[in-house]
Amino acid sequence: EDDEDDENDYSSQRQDSSNLRQSMSATAINKRHDFSGTYKRTNAVNFEAFVGAQGAGYVQRKLASSMQLTHIITMDGPPLYSQIKLQEKGGPLDLDNTYDVGNGKSDCTPVERNILKKKYMDSMYWEGECLILQRVHELRDYELIMKRYLEDEGQTIRLVSIHHNLVTNEEVESISFFSKTGPSPH
Repeated sequence: EDDEDDENDYSSQRQDSSNLRQSMSATAINKRHDFSGTYKRTNAVNFEAFVGAQGAGYVQRKLASSMQLTHIITMDGPPLYSQIKLQEKGGPLDLDNTYDVGNGKSDCTPVERNILKKKYMDSMYWEGECLILQRVHELRDYELIMKRYLEDEGQTIRLVSIHHNLVTNEEVESISFFSKTGPSPH
């Protein structure tokens, strides 16, 4: 009889654990925001160092930090926001990529991208209300992690960009702010 009680307790605990995971998953989904819109960079902190960590020289760092940068984002609708079209434009940068957005880092399939003559494996996923784009350089020597947060009632994106050296484990972080200038044209 004690074994039967233990089995019932274990079964009940498993069910409680499953319910908790489903509830946590639903809570994470409810925190997601629609980033759709056209945004222009208004301010950047430490962007020269971020670009320099990728191997850019003095002139390239200066140009990258001073150029006008626009992000145009189009997302599918709630509740999942599971697909995104991200256009990044400014200076030599002219990217137009579509991503399937995972429900976490382990729930996404990397896609190969060519960016300014370099190859990366890109993955995009949700971490709570943060939308993360991870770019791993083809030599696996560094990764770029771009964390987007929607602020000011949807009028500002705070972009935290991290260059993570996978050999030395050193990181360089930059924060950029993008102001919404209009809706997504799509």
